[in-house]
Amino acid sequence: MDSTPQTCVACSKPDAGLSLPFLTCSRCTNRTYCSHTCQELDWPTHKKACGASILDTMTDIERTFFQSLMPDDFLHHYPENLVFEILDDAYDLRVVDCVKLTPAPSESPLDGSWCEFERFLDLAEKRCGLLPGWWSREKRNECERLAAKAAQLGADAPKVNGHWVMLRYRDFLMPMKFRLLAERVYGTRVPVAW
Repeated sequence: MDSTPQTCVACSKPDAGLSLPFLTCSRCTNRTYCSHTCQELDWPTHKKACGASILDTMTDIERTFFQSLMPDDFLHHYPENLVFEILDDAYDLRVVDCVKLTPAPSESPLDGSWCEFERFLDLAEKRCGLLPGWWSREKRNECERLAAKAAQLGADAPKVNGHWVMLRYRDFLMPMKFRLLAERVYGTRVPVAW
């Protein structure tokens, strides 16, 4: 057992004499905290240095498992209308995650605007093999129409989040699949709230 004294990186409190062990960042395991409050306070600073990808912190077995969730032909196994909905919901979940993880809303890389959704589709079209073979300009227009209709549902529409995605698609792994899909589209790590 490691008896090296630790200090909370947020408040500098030593772990000596505490009844509960210090918390450790589950992503990088390099930061220790005396409480969840200190961990949350440190997250805006720490997230920038916490690793390029969640996959970087996984064992080979874990990495293989999560990569198997998002095979290259993931979208090819769904009917057209469901592909349109998946793309829209994966984008919306990415926006919600970015807003959650950004200390100031004005710093969020995504604002949920229509232009950003169009950019998401532009990037998806550039990723070789990501979209099904039937994808065309007409199909993209259908996808955009469906997303626009969903956006007009108003204030009563449920906000996309991981729980909503699990219930809607009846698959508890679907939020991770959507996050991995967005990671593949954007070419950057999945912003997951810890």
